[in-house]
Amino acid sequence: MSSKQIIFERKIQFLTKINENKEILFGAFSDRLKKQDKVEKWKEIAQVAQSICLVSVEKDWTYVRDTIWQNLKKSAMLKIDNAKKTGTGGKGMLTEIDKMTLDIVGKESPIICGLGVSESFEVAQTQSTETPVPNETVHPSGHECGPSTSRKARKRKVVESTGESDDKSEKLKLQIEHIKLQNYKTKLESELETDLGLPFSEFTLQFQNNFQ
Repeated sequence: MSSKQIIFERKIQFLTKINENKEILFGAFSDRLKKQDKVEKWKEIAQVAQSICLVSVEKDWTYVRDTIWQNLKKSAMLKIDNAKKTGTGGKGMLTEIDKMTLDIVGKESPIICGLGVSESFEVAQTQSTETPVPNETVHPSGHECGPSTSRKARKRKVVESTGESDDKSEKLKLQIEHIKLQNYKTKLESELETDLGLPFSEFTLQFQNNFQ
C-alpha cells in the first residue's frame, strides 16, 4: 500500500470517528451538553488520530480540532464553492473524504448554503491559516508514530506599510511652515504700517492684539 493510500485510509478512520460523535462535537450547548463534554470528546478524537498516525504524538486535541478537522472541512467546502461559481454542481470532483466531511457538516447546514454561520462552539474556534493538512511521517509498517520531522509550508500574511503616517506628517509640517510664513508676512506689514504712521488693517490689528 502506498503512503498516499495509507494517509487516505487514516483520514477515513478519523472522519468516521468524528461522524460517530458529531452530536457531541458540534451540538448546541444545553443542560446535557457542556463545554467540557466537547473538550473530552475532542481529546478522544485526538487519541484516535495519534493511534492511527494521522498526527504525531506531540500534537494535542486543539490541533486536531482547529487544524486537521478545519482543513478537511475547508477543502471540501472550497470545492463546493468553486462548483457553484462554475455551475458544475460539484459532481465528479468530490473525493470520498470530501463527501464524508460534508455529511458531517450537514448538506443543509448554513455553512454549506453560504450563510456564513459557524459551528456552535462556546468560544470562537481558532481559524487555521491556509496550511495544508499535514502528512505526518509514514512508517513503513504503518504502526509506529514518531515525532514529525516534515517541514510544513505556511503562508504568512505580510503587512505592507501604506505610508499614510508619513504623508500625514509631511502635510502637517507644510501646514505649520505656511502658518509661520503667513505670520511673518503679517508682522512685516504691521511694522511697515507703524513706520509709515498708517492705521492698522484688519489683519495686522488682529496680529498686534494676539502677539503684543
